[in-house]
Amino acid sequence: MMEPLVTGTAPEHPLDPRLRDLLRQLPDAQASVLESLIRDRDRLVTLAERRAERLQRLHEVSVALTRSLDREEVERQLARQAARVLPCSGVVIARADGDGGAQLVLHWRDGAEAPLDGALITRAAVDEVAHTSRASRAVLGAAGRGRSEQVLAVPLTVGFRLTAVIAIYGGSNGFSAEDEDLLHTLGATAATALVNATLFAESLHERRQSEALAAVSGALSASLRIADVLRLSLRHSMAILGASGSSVALRRDEYLHLVATEGSADPIQGFYVPLAESASGRAMLEERTLVVNDASAVEGGYARTRDTASIRKLVSAPLLTPDGPIGILSVVNREADFTDGDARVLQRLASQLALALVNARLYEEASEATRELSTAFEAIAGGMAVVDSEGFIVRHNTRLSSLAGLGTDVSLRGRALYDVLLRVPQGLMLEDTVGTAVLGRVVGRGVIRVPWSSRLLQIVASPHPAGGAVVTVDDVTAERARDEALVRAEARYERLVESAEDAICTLDEEGHLTSANRALERVLGLARDQVLGKPFADLLGPSERTDKWRVFAATLSGKHQRSEVRFASDSGRVRMATVVTAPLYEDGRVSGVLAIFRDVTEERALMEKVVRSEKLAALGELVGGVAHEVNSPLTSILAFGQLLQDSTLDSVESHKALDTIVHEAKRAARIVGKFLSFARQHPTDKMDTDLNQVVLDTIELRRYPLKMQEILLETDLAPDLPLTWADPFQLQQVFINLLNNAEQALTGREGMRRITVSSRRVSRGIRVTVADTGSGIAPEHLPHIFNPFYTTKARGVGTGLGLSISFGIVRDHAGTLSAQSEPGRGAVFEVLLPITAPPLPTSS
Repeated sequence: MMEPLVTGTAPEHPLDPRLRDLLRQLPDAQASVLESLIRDRDRLVTLAERRAERLQRLHEVSVALTRSLDREEVERQLARQAARVLPCSGVVIARADGDGGAQLVLHWRDGAEAPLDGALITRAAVDEVAHTSRASRAVLGAAGRGRSEQVLAVPLTVGFRLTAVIAIYGGSNGFSAEDEDLLHTLGATAATALVNATLFAESLHERRQSEALAAVSGALSASLRIADVLRLSLRHSMAILGASGSSVALRRDEYLHLVATEGSADPIQGFYVPLAESASGRAMLEERTLVVNDASAVEGGYARTRDTASIRKLVSAPLLTPDGPIGILSVVNREADFTDGDARVLQRLASQLALALVNARLYEEASEATRELSTAFEAIAGGMAVVDSEGFIVRHNTRLSSLAGLGTDVSLRGRALYDVLLRVPQGLMLEDTVGTAVLGRVVGRGVIRVPWSSRLLQIVASPHPAGGAVVTVDDVTAERARDEALVRAEARYERLVESAEDAICTLDEEGHLTSANRALERVLGLARDQVLGKPFADLLGPSERTDKWRVFAATLSGKHQRSEVRFASDSGRVRMATVVTAPLYEDGRVSGVLAIFRDVTEERALMEKVVRSEKLAALGELVGGVAHEVNSPLTSILAFGQLLQDSTLDSVESHKALDTIVHEAKRAARIVGKFLSFARQHPTDKMDTDLNQVVLDTIELRRYPLKMQEILLETDLAPDLPLTWADPFQLQQVFINLLNNAEQALTGREGMRRITVSSRRVSRGIRVTVADTGSGIAPEHLPHIFNPFYTTKARGVGTGLGLSISFGIVRDHAGTLSAQSEPGRGAVFEVLLPITAPPLPTSS
C-alpha cells in the first residue's frame, strides 16, 4: 500500500538549537509560550505543505480522469487514483442502475483489478448509498485475521442524478473526516468524467447507428429485388441492435405471413400468424412499435411462434406506407433488454424497409409487365411492328422478318415497312393502309399481294398515341384458299341436304328455326320463308311441345337425343317421325341444334299389325287358361248346388255349402276381372296423381287382413313427392298385387314377418318399393315371374297373371317394374315411374 497523502495530525518537529539556547535565557513562562508558538507555526507549515501536495495530486487525478472518454477506462483510473491518495486496502466502483440500486463493476486491490467476489464486503454500504445518495460507513469483522475492516462509500452525483458509487475499505484505524472529504472530492470530479464518457458513448453509438442506417438506406435503395431487400434489412437490423434473430412478416388478409427470417428466427419461416391473436399483429394494426423483454408474460401473444423460435425478447416495428401498414419488422433475443432507443432505431429501419419494399414491388411489377409484353409481342402469330411518323420500323417481332422473307435474326429497325414487305420503294400515302393510320389518324385495313412470292398479306394499322402506328401483318393466303374451298364445300353440302329425303333443320339457342331443307317443307306443307325464324314449338301439336322442349334443352347441354314426334301432314293425316338431335358447336360452345326427322308412320303401322297378331295369339292362350281356371270353381258350384237341392237350408251344412259357393263365385269373378284387365283395349284414365296417397289407399285395403295374420306393415314415404300424370286406379291394382304377393310369401313363415313400403324421389322419377321378409324367389324363377300364367304358388292359390298385369300397367306409364331377391332373405319389388306433367290443353 502507498504512503497516504494526509494523516490525522501533523508530526512534532525538533527546535533549532539556537532557539533552544534563546529560550533558556527567558523566564520559564515566556519560554513555554514562545516554544508553543514556534511548534504551532511548524505544524501549520507542515499542514500547508501537505495540503498543497494533496491539491497537486487531486489536480493530477482530475487530469487523469478527463484524459479518456471511455467509461470503463475512467472507472479504472478513478480506482487507481483513489488507492493512491487514500489510506485503503482496496477500492470498489458500482454503477447506478436507475432503479435505486447499483451494480458492482470494478474491484481494485494491490495496484491491479481483482475479482468482484472480494468486493462483497462493501455491498451493504454501496446499497445504502444507492438508496440514499449519502455517504455510508461500515465496520465489518475480518474472519481469520483477528481484525475488523472499515468501509467508506460515497455517491458520485451530477446535480441530483446518481451515476455511480465509490467505496474504499481498509484496516482497523478507520477513515477520518478528511478522508471522506477527499473521497467526495474525487467522486465529484469522477462523476463529471463518467457523465461525459457516457454521453460520448451514447453520441458515438448514435453516430454509428446513423451511419449504419445510412448504409442500410443506401443498400436498400440500390437493390430493387424483394428477396435482396429483405435479406439486407434482416441482417442489418440484427447487427445494429445486437439481436440473435430477425424476421419480416407481410400482411395476408387477416394474417401475418413470415416471408423472411434470419438467425434464431429461421424455424418460423413461412408461418401464418393471426393478426388478432398476436401482439405483433395488433401493434401493426395500431401502427405502434412493440418492445417486449419477457415474451412469456405478454397477454395475447402467439404461443406457436414464440415456442418454435424460443423467443424471449423482441422489438417489432410496423412497415408503414401511405396506403397503411403492410407488415412488421422484428428482431428477437439478446442478452441485454431492448430499450426505447432500440425501438426508435428499428422503426427508422422499418420505414426504410417499407419504402424499399414498395419500390421493389413496383419495379418487379413493371419488370414483369415488360417481360409479359415482350413475350406477348414475340408470341403473336402474325408479324407486328411499331413504325414512326415516316413509316420507318422502330420495333418489330421475329415473325415480321419471316413474312418479309428474311432470317429471323435480321433486324429491320430503321427500314421502311413497305420496302421490307414489297421489296419495292414506296412512300406513305393517305390512301394506303399504313398511311391511313399515320397520316389520317384512323385505323387502316387492307390486303396486299407480295410480288416476289404471290402471297396475300393482311395489314391492320392503328394510330400510336405518340405518333406513328402499330401495324400487324398476317399471311392470309391459305385462309383465302380455305375460304374459297369452304364456299365450294358449302354449296356441295347444301345440294346434299336439299336432295335428302329426311327433313333437316337447324335451331338457334332460343329454339328458332335458322335453316330448313325441301323435305321439311314437304312434311309441314309450308314454304321455307314461312317457318324460318319461328319457334319450332309452334309447328308441333300442343301435346308434343313439353316433351320436345326437354329434348331441345338436353341437346343444348351437349347431349345427343333420339325421340318421336307426331304431326299433321299437309293431307291432314297424323303421322309419326323419329327425331335425332345433335348440338352444333361454334368456338368450342354449343350455339344451336341440328334436327333430322324421319317419317316412320308406315313402319309403325306395320309394327302395330305384328304386335296385334302376337297379342291375338296370346289372347288365344289366355282364353284356354281362363277355361281351365274357371272350370274348377264352376264344378264346385254345381256340386254344392246339387247338395243344396238335397238338404234343408236351415242346417249347418247348408250354410257352409252356401258360404263355399259364395267364396268360389268371388274367386271366379276375380279371375275373370284379371282376364279383362289383361286384354283391355281402351286407353287409361290419367290425371294428376299423388303416389303416396295411392299407396296409403292401397294399404288401408290390406291393413286389416295383414293384422289378422300378425304381419307387421311399415311405411317410409317421402313427404315431398311431386304429382305425376298417371291412372291412380291402375297403379292401385299394381300395389294391391305386390302386397298380395308379399302377404302370400309370409304366410306360414316363422320368425319376423314384415312388409315395408317406401317411396323416394330419384333423378329419373319416383321410386316405390315393396319389400318382405319372406323366403325369397329362387334364381331360376326370378327371370320368368312377369310372364303370364307363370306362378310358383300351389295350384289353386294363384293364377300367374298378377305380376304380368302389373308389369303391363307400369310399362304403359313409361315406367319399369323390377324385382330383387335372395333365397331366405325376402324379396324387393321396385316400381319406377317418370314424373310427367299433364299435356298442354288443346286450343279450340
